[in-house]
Amino acid sequence: LPVELLAEMMQLLDWKDILRLRQLCRRLDTASRERSVWLSIFLPYSAVLPRLFWLEKPLAMHSSAELEKVIVRW
Repeated sequence: LPVELLAEMMQLLDWKDILRLRQLCRRLDTASRERSVWLSIFLPYSAVLPRLFWLEKPLAMHSSAELEKVIVRW
């Protein structure tokens, strides 16, 4: 499957499951690093609990790795 489709499917998973999938193969690793994956996890939580996910700069300026770090750290 294309990386874009894998990333879209990952948007339905919990962040812990995404990190587990990443370990299975390079293609899943690549898909798990797509910004859309981490944004889909970040946005619902930040709407409900904005103080937990406080960002130092605008959301649009955060990379996939930075969003992942914020989510995993929480």
